[in-house]
Amino acid sequence: MDPARCVQCGAHVPERICAYCGTLARPASGVAAQLEALTEFHALLPQADPARQKQLLTTGYFPSHWQALVEAGLQCYPLLRDGEADGVSQVAANRLEAIAMRLRIQGNTPEAQRAIAEFEARVKRFQRAESRLTVIAVGVLLALVGLVIWGVVAFLRR
Repeated sequence: MDPARCVQCGAHVPERICAYCGTLARPASGVAAQLEALTEFHALLPQADPARQKQLLTTGYFPSHWQALVEAGLQCYPLLRDGEADGVSQVAANRLEAIAMRLRIQGNTPEAQRAIAEFEARVKRFQRAESRLTVIAVGVLLALVGLVIWGVVAFLRR
């Protein structure tokens, strides 16, 4: 395949990261190169609509070096919005979980261990907020159903 084309999707790639699918188009072997690629990848996200953000976060560039993985996890933090039921936050939480898992497998440094603990705590906090939101939504729905039933019963008793 043409070196100016993405090997994953075939799109034209002027940079290191494919702007269409978010995958790495040119090798990034060192930590500095992976951090550059990660910066380029995260620069794509603000320009994209939510559906595209979800797709990029799901299939996009995932570094291999533990220092770049820690930075990738930190880049997920602004995307996690507690108490908001949007798909981007959920996909960012999934990405952060995958980063923590990858770090757990390969990161034997104290910094990596601290990052793993922090990332897992952040994902748990997001999940708790999401479950609270679900409970509130179910409660409101049940209250509305109760009001409708009460209204129907009151109307039929007339």
